[in-house]
Amino acid sequence: MISSFIDVYPDLNGVISDKSRKSILAGIDFDETLAFAKYLKYFVDVTELLSAEKTPTMHLVLPFKQRLINLSKPDTNDPNSIIKLKKYIENQIPTYWELDDIHYMAAVLHPKMKHLQICSNKDKKKAYDLLKKEINKRHAITFKENTCFYISAHQINAPVGSATSLQPTLTTSPDSNDFLSECFDQISTAAIAPNTNDELKRYLQSNDNLIHDDEDLLIFWKRQKVFYPTMYSIACEILIVPATNTAAERLFSASGKTITNTRTRLATEKVDKLMFIKKNLLTLKEIFVKNGKLHDAHTQDNYDATGKKGEKRSYEDDSDDDNENDNDDDNENDNGDDDNDDDNDIIFTDGET
Repeated sequence: MISSFIDVYPDLNGVISDKSRKSILAGIDFDETLAFAKYLKYFVDVTELLSAEKTPTMHLVLPFKQRLINLSKPDTNDPNSIIKLKKYIENQIPTYWELDDIHYMAAVLHPKMKHLQICSNKDKKKAYDLLKKEINKRHAITFKENTCFYISAHQINAPVGSATSLQPTLTTSPDSNDFLSECFDQISTAAIAPNTNDELKRYLQSNDNLIHDDEDLLIFWKRQKVFYPTMYSIACEILIVPATNTAAERLFSASGKTITNTRTRLATEKVDKLMFIKKNLLTLKEIFVKNGKLHDAHTQDNYDATGKKGEKRSYEDDSDDDNENDNDDDNENDNGDDDNDDDNDIIFTDGET
């Protein structure tokens, strides 16, 4: 609305004829209006970027929030009204814009924001700690699965009659068993398990970056799968989550337009399929055209509809036969008319004679 007013402001003085309205227009500070529009434009840009549907957006939430807080810090050159607005928004953003753990981890997963220079030290520490914790958890699960697999394989391949097979037959008291177990060396998981934070350290120290600024973040992590397998698995789960529900709202609106007063008997499954096709039409078209399936499907539909390729449909045969009969009748009528014309010519000639 402010942008529209700015666009038409130069012409308003010549359009408005009422003196009271002209005085109101004269009291508006145009420079202050431009300052308002410039500041609010940042929020519009953030909303549009976070509402993207074809690219990951979860990693943008934390830096965008901090960016808006930084932009809301009052400037000495700002008018008093702008300073008041900025102070209010600066205090309200941390309260109303709550972040989850996924937002912190996602920000680190972008190679151009992994050092979180725009964020505070508190947010930076929290993001790294959360990502380390997630990496540790996944490493522990992987290590446990590999250990269980190794033990199972060792037991299966153990020869019959070995000491392992005879061990269950030994009878020992629980007390002596516990006493002996206290003499064993404690298993050091640090010596066997890989360094859980090695991936994160290498990632933070590396110069790995996007090929270009518009490269999909998921494609970047697909290229880094071999170097950072655990972080790759985390990225696949986190980055696919949209930052906003705008896409769902748009789809809900489209489904409302699909089911109308004249189209109320559509099954739920069919509506879901229609919405899926509507949302992914261009992508599906590219896939089918690339694989040559779209042309084959179109040819098959024509083949199924006619029975054989080039064969006419039943209703086409009837219509063609009718047209042929009509043409034959027309030809006969034309021939009859020609005969009558010849007779008339003869009679007329005889009359003259």
